[in-house]
Amino acid sequence: TYTSFAGTNQGSGDGYVYKLNKSGAYLWGKQLGTSAYDDVQAVLLRGGELYAAGTTNGVLGSVNSGGSDAFIRQMRSSNGSTLWTDQ
Repeated sequence: TYTSFAGTNQGSGDGYVYKLNKSGAYLWGKQLGTSAYDDVQAVLLRGGELYAAGTTNGVLGSVNSGGSDAFIRQMRSSNGSTLWTDQ
């Protein structure tokens, strides 16, 4: 998204994760981004933990190695808080 959709836009395109219940009702949403372009391409829910993976042109976890980097972020499935991010 290029706007504030599931949080505050960080400057360019941001990825986002929404969690819905079994009936499709909204539980929480998180926007993942930097001042550069970022996107979420895959999400896995396993054992009460959520993993979001994608690409970033900024710094979401560690130092950007130039251009577009892959990232993976572990989040609490209960509220979307970040446990760790690796880039």
